[in-house]
Amino acid sequence: MNDPVCGKQVDQKTKFRVVFKKNEYRFCSMICETEFKRSPEKYLRKPLS
Repeated sequence: MNDPVCGKQVDQKTKFRVVFKKNEYRFCSMICETEFKRSPEKYLRKPLS
């Protein structure tokens, strides 16, 4: 699983987690977790093809 903020690989045992719209997201650090909480929609947008 990759961190949706920075793209780094995340250990499944990480303590940095957020549940948003019934989905759990995991993060490599508190910094990425906090950034996601500020603006989750920014990190969940899919690129236009």
